[in-house]
Amino acid sequence: TPPPATYIHDELHARCLVLDDGIKRVAFVVVDIIGLDRELIDEAKRIIHEENDLPPENVMVSSTHTHSMARATGPKPFDDYQNFIIRRIADAVRKAIYNLQPARIGWGVGSVPEHVFVRRWFMKPGSPVPNPYGGEDKVMMNPGRLNPNIVKPAGEPDPEVSVISVQSLDGKPIALFANYSLHYVGGVPRGHISADYFAVFADRIQELLGADRNDPPFVGIMSNGT
Repeated sequence: TPPPATYIHDELHARCLVLDDGIKRVAFVVVDIIGLDRELIDEAKRIIHEENDLPPENVMVSSTHTHSMARATGPKPFDDYQNFIIRRIADAVRKAIYNLQPARIGWGVGSVPEHVFVRRWFMKPGSPVPNPYGGEDKVMMNPGRLNPNIVKPAGEPDPEVSVISVQSLDGKPIALFANYSLHYVGGVPRGHISADYFAVFADRIQELLGADRNDPPFVGIMSNGT
């Protein structure tokens, strides 16, 4: 939406982790963008299959939902912006496949509850909660904590940070893929492009692991949970 961006606060990326156990190969791609339409993802998967013989069903693509990057929407014919996003998703997978090496893998879960809360609340009977598809909902998103019509949250917050860690056989960090259910944070000025806290995580985890000068480069990734 207008106005167009005027400044790059931090670069946007399509980050990829490819895993291969000798029998099956899978790719995970996380794109710094507010959202991606199915048509664009399907086209990226078609190119990935064509160029790398990787079946579309073995590729998972998600967006970080950063609010300072336009959504890639619309059916074919794709415009220049859409084609650019599609190409970069395919490039990320191709580059990750090129950089494959023998590795070991580990995983775990931590808890970071201080940043997450439930955004959807049950409302008192009779409260106006219009559904965008018609009719009325029972719960409202972001009704305001002081709203006199709120009853109780519609669920429990998910504080877990799930982590997949990939290292070379001698213990050198290759990639770390995390997932957290926090909405975007924001904070950059209007008109600035930013990958939000996902970019901060990717940069900082590389520093914490002492992997900021690796060759091939270490890949830090955080996906946006539900």
